[in-house]
Amino acid sequence: MAIPISRQLAEQIIIPFLAVTAVPILDFFIAEHQQDNTNIVFLLLFGVPTIFLGWTLLYKKTNFKETIKVPSTKRFIRLPFNSSHCLFIFIISSFFIFGGIGNIIKYGGHSTGFSMLFIGTTVFVLTAIAHDHPRVWLSDSRNLEEEAERIKNTPKEDFPMYQDGIFSYADNGFTVKLDKVTKTLSWAEITLIKAYKIDQFTVDSIVIEIHLDQTYFTISDETHGHMKFMDTAEEKLSNFKKDWFMVVAYPAFKENLTIVYEKNGS
Repeated sequence: MAIPISRQLAEQIIIPFLAVTAVPILDFFIAEHQQDNTNIVFLLLFGVPTIFLGWTLLYKKTNFKETIKVPSTKRFIRLPFNSSHCLFIFIISSFFIFGGIGNIIKYGGHSTGFSMLFIGTTVFVLTAIAHDHPRVWLSDSRNLEEEAERIKNTPKEDFPMYQDGIFSYADNGFTVKLDKVTKTLSWAEITLIKAYKIDQFTVDSIVIEIHLDQTYFTISDETHGHMKFMDTAEEKLSNFKKDWFMVVAYPAFKENLTIVYEKNGS
């Protein structure tokens, strides 16, 4: 099933919708099960989209729209807030919509109600468009081609991921400083390396498992020196999957479990 919005946008929208849906449900129980047409309207307007968005986020075969920003030279505008701020804007604008509908239906305040409804709806829709529109940049928006070019033109040693970090190296092995222990290992002791992604709400985290005979340890894309370790392992180990990063990284929000290395190729 294809959804015309990005997964990140769906995850942000569902939070205020869920909060607003909870209000009429709580009111229903507090009012001792008395029927209220206002609450029914809120449940239809916010509850149904909440159920739908929740289902699409849980359904593994949902195809969300990819959020790909154009290069900065082709962008239409850059807004002074980042993608995290969009969540707060959605929350505030949702409660403006909530208050506007409540004023119109329950209290007959058409002037105030329609003003709140118009402001809330306009801000909500414009923020959603800005979040996903390829030519509208937020303060933390990036273009993959520009990022790749920047990284290409920057010495690897300038990036923490390509420094020694928690590792140190010798001809036949390496030493790794983990949370509670420091291990000195030879490359021959590695039996398996696999990598995969974990969905962390708005971003992904790449996890790398290094397996030994009786145990294993994990590093991630937040680990200082993880890419230098993988590059060094590629040099030292045969049958190492050289394109592992692209296979694991794309598409986004998929686990993409990949065997990077297996001893003897078995």
